[in-house]
Amino acid sequence: MAVGGFVESGLQQTLTETWNGTSWSVLASVNDGSRNNALSGVACTGPTSCVAVGSYANSSGIDDTLIESWDGKSWSIVTSPNPGTEGSDLNAVSCTSATRCVAVGYYFDQSLLKNETLIESWNGGSWSIVTSANRVNSTNALFGVSCAGAGCIAVGVSVGGAGTSQTLTESWNGAAWSITSSPDPGSGLLDELGSVTCTSSTSCVAVGDYENDSSVDQTLVESWNGSIWSLVSSPDEGSGDNALG
Repeated sequence: MAVGGFVESGLQQTLTETWNGTSWSVLASVNDGSRNNALSGVACTGPTSCVAVGSYANSSGIDDTLIESWDGKSWSIVTSPNPGTEGSDLNAVSCTSATRCVAVGYYFDQSLLKNETLIESWNGGSWSIVTSANRVNSTNALFGVSCAGAGCIAVGVSVGGAGTSQTLTESWNGAAWSITSSPDPGSGLLDELGSVTCTSSTSCVAVGDYENDSSVDQTLVESWNGSIWSLVSSPDEGSGDNALG
């Protein structure tokens, strides 16, 4: 299953496609309201159980979270919470069963006047917001998540007041989310992680990009061994900007 969006009559709409072993085909998907809708991530635990996440523009033109569920026959919208009223987006989702999913993204905190991380959890009956960690005096956002066993890893970026950015990695230990230290080869000029995949609680790989001393974006790969994140050498194509997402 793959998800995204397409533009029709000036509006962005959700797009879902499925692979049957031979070819890809478009599946009818749903949209919330009459404004822009888009899906950013999908996770499936079986042919009749998928969850897709993204955002849609509400009647005020502000982004709200969008979550859809696939039952093997059709997509339907599932009610999802939004912290505050000034914009919430979900970028990725990971499911370990039909009754356990975690979605990540960010929302605009009106009291702080900046974006903060957003994590939501599915228990088989409803989605709820889970307290997540943020670096102080920074704008924070999560772009990727992967769960294996009882644990989960989420990755993204923190942007400081001077516009410099750091990789942001968070881990779930079954009770709480906490920030884990992760390397920044760009020395804070531009360091961000866009996605992550885990095969166990002690084996994860995250990818993104960083800006080198010549102001050129380079691929960034980091590895998690259950205790620390470490840089993994990765190639770049050509002499221009490179990024992994």
